[in-house]
Amino acid sequence: SDIKSVLFWRDVLVEVLATAILLIWITFSFVTFNPEHYQPNTTTLGLLVGMVVFILIEALGPYSGCHMNPAVTLGFFLNGHLSIARAILYTIAQCAGGAGGSALVYALTPSSRHHMFHAILPHPEVALAQAVGHECIFTFLLVFTALFLTLPNRKSVNPGFPLGFCVGTSIMSAGTFSGSTLNPVVALGPAVISRNFQDYWVYWVGPMTGSLIAFLLFKAI
Repeated sequence: SDIKSVLFWRDVLVEVLATAILLIWITFSFVTFNPEHYQPNTTTLGLLVGMVVFILIEALGPYSGCHMNPAVTLGFFLNGHLSIARAILYTIAQCAGGAGGSALVYALTPSSRHHMFHAILPHPEVALAQAVGHECIFTFLLVFTALFLTLPNRKSVNPGFPLGFCVGTSIMSAGTFSGSTLNPVVALGPAVISRNFQDYWVYWVGPMTGSLIAFLLFKAI
């Protein structure tokens, strides 16, 4: 019955839109025409991504929940907030929106700046197992926080602020280690336009494991 509803498909489209906007902002942040005055770093990216997450959740959260992240969708599915059909289609929508958002930025950027687009990869000195651990820990915090914000006594809290803070501070904290994507789709967009999927699996295994642990601890508490 869920999949036959017009509202169901509206929510799926909202996930496409929200994730596309998120990746447009992230991907544009890689590009600079004045490197002497602006070089992307974990502080600027943390502030940018945190604020965009805050804005999108506040604007579109009342519709689909504005997950923009398969790891968040997994946590909400495990906790019974989503049907399996909605969880699967949200994930597909997020991947499509993320890849499409990054592709749009690439198309709108002069070819002289295309060399600035690159895949998100762990630092060369960080072992892949360590990168998985980083992504797991910080995604755990995000999903754990998101689940607690669904409790009845937290309904008065604006979720965009704490969740945006989680994402932004995580990028500032460990962005130079693994990238601190906390989200498989954030790594997907740059991987698509750079045609580089090296170690991309890290950004699925880490966040999805963190989401599962967050759900289990949430239920235990």
